Amino acid sequence: MRHRTDEYCAFTGSPESRLVFALNSADEIEYLPENAAPEFKERRKQGETFSCVVPECGSPALTVVDRGDRRHGFSHVAGGGHDRVGIAHLQCQLLIKRWLTNRYPMLEVDLEVTTLDGRRRADVMATSPATGAQIAFEVQYAHMSSNQWRARHDSYRELGIVDVWLWGYGGDHFHRSRNASDVVVLGPTLSAVADAGAPVLFIDPSFESIGYATKRAWDSGQRVLSTVGAGELQSERLDAFRLDNERRFVTDELAALLRTSVRVKLAAARRQAEREEHARRMLEVRERFFARVQSKSEAHAVAWETSSERHRIVTIFGSFPGYLQHTPASGGTVIQLPFPPAMWQSKLYLNHVYRRRCGQQVSIRKMVQELEAMDRDVRFPEEAVRSWLGELEKHGIVAKRESRYLYDKWPKYEIAAQDIGPLPSLVTPPG
Repeated sequence: MRHRTDEYCAFTGSPESRLVFALNSADEIEYLPENAAPEFKERRKQGETFSCVVPECGSPALTVVDRGDRRHGFSHVAGGGHDRVGIAHLQCQLLIKRWLTNRYPMLEVDLEVTTLDGRRRADVMATSPATGAQIAFEVQYAHMSSNQWRARHDSYRELGIVDVWLWGYGGDHFHRSRNASDVVVLGPTLSAVADAGAPVLFIDPSFESIGYATKRAWDSGQRVLSTVGAGELQSERLDAFRLDNERRFVTDELAALLRTSVRVKLAAARRQAEREEHARRMLEVRERFFARVQSKSEAHAVAWETSSERHRIVTIFGSFPGYLQHTPASGGTVIQLPFPPAMWQSKLYLNHVYRRRCGQQVSIRKMVQELEAMDRDVRFPEEAVRSWLGELEKHGIVAKRESRYLYDKWPKYEIAAQDIGPLPSLVTPPG
């Protein structure tokens, strides 16, 4: 059941200081339900007394207060002034004990119970006399780091005790969203709780309510429990809760949300595993490709040393110019081709640049097509050709023509100077 939006401030506002528990004349702890002040006032007129539940209270006498539309409760006749968080914490303990005792009379329920190993002290401990199974309820207002929570959670689990955590009021572990009063933002500790598979539950002692945050899963659209960041706050009455066969503290709606959350989380984990497996296979394909390209390049390098193109370049220039041994790159990434740079750059130079007239256009498209025809493992030929032409431009061999386009897929280059080296008759042939 969802409460009205204006009631969510009970979870995200200041700790509730109103007393709703008191000791009656028989020294029994009693709870004053919402709007029940008239009944308790009548009992007080009949001579019954109510006193403060805080141990060693200096002014324990209480009166009953009817606040109209606001929450009815008890109030000190004189004095009082107890710590607000301390009062809220104590009343949450009493509320849970009252619920357990009424709902499960076969259980032994006690406050401030130390575990057998002495490491933990539960705010409320429920024990089955028949099986010895235990459930520890922890009400948490004070700051607790995610590591501290995990340590306490793990210690309970090591002892076989199911721990139920109820978080009181916002400001430390969660806070209300600035954009919506019924949206809360979980802090890192509560995200750690949710990541461990436990529901993040908030407690309001005044209205006997338990709250939790939900949201729509981005991929499936199903409503699930929030695990991190913002979530829409909803609440249910404490009397709607039960302990299931796994000793979980749930309602029908909360149990359904937990099941859906698990399914969505498992589906997300499967998709992540599939993505990682795909990335692994792609990496293997990439590594095999580069190994093959490297092997081909080394083989071509051996054949290149005795090729006619290499002999011709050496004959033309007398030595191998640096701009025919350029390592192509796109951005900061080196482009690896299945042959050494000197081999393909010499071929393209002889076929598309050498002996061309100044001002004659150089076709990137034709260079790319020739480069692709040289081997099926050529990748990024356009980028390789562009990179190499940029090197030729630095040496004044080609020049880029102006373009009216911001990005020209096939920019136009032209011959800027004929770099033919020394005359062939003056060069001694190799060998």
